[in-house]
Amino acid sequence: NVHQLPPKRRAKIEIECDEDVARLIKSNDKLAMKDCKITDLDKTNVGNRLYYLTALAKANGICNYIKGLLKYDYKYIIFAHHSFLLNRLEKIMKERNVGYIRIDNKEEEQMRDYIDKFQTDPQCRVAILNIVHNKITLKGADMIIVTELIFNSSLIIQAENACYDKSVDVVYLYGESTLDYYMFEELSENMKKEAKKRQDQQMYNDFRRMAEEDRREKTEEEVIYIDSDSEEEVIYISDS
Repeated sequence: NVHQLPPKRRAKIEIECDEDVARLIKSNDKLAMKDCKITDLDKTNVGNRLYYLTALAKANGICNYIKGLLKYDYKYIIFAHHSFLLNRLEKIMKERNVGYIRIDNKEEEQMRDYIDKFQTDPQCRVAILNIVHNKITLKGADMIIVTELIFNSSLIIQAENACYDKSVDVVYLYGESTLDYYMFEELSENMKKEAKKRQDQQMYNDFRRMAEEDRREKTEEEVIYIDSDSEEEVIYISDS
């Protein structure tokens, strides 16, 4: 029941993107918009290419953002999809000697071991999960970071509910001039149905607001959280 889940604070954080890859996305984007509906993009070769290029354009920005988070002594659940990005995230944990688990279509028995490790080992601070193959819940996380969006709103909601024992911040990493713009638009529309079904109007309000946010300059250190309990934006500036 959605009403039994703790409230969430949702944020859309714009990250730096590779300009060369963004130009490739723009050229492919015109073809995609001509040949298929946006809702069918993830079912086409062009759509898959755009989705991959979006991950490629965002990869360095995603990794830099995650590296910044690791300075703080919190537990994180990080969602991605493409193997190369999941591998890069795992490499960051190894290089920084950060305790982590990675669950990406693991066998059920091994999955249980990993879940227990995240929930019971204070040195295990990060769970790296595939947003497509995610059917688990974890206790103890302080923040959920969705590095790659996906058109399937049910999978997005499932990712948000990966931590169910306390209120968490849910951060969506956004790449300007990528497929993310269309994905946020599509998700916000899909959330109308989900909100009605789940009796969670705030979820739709947050996604609609994130989709409609005016473009504005942010420093790399600025993080804007959408407070689900009010109209006020709460801004945290890191001390780095």
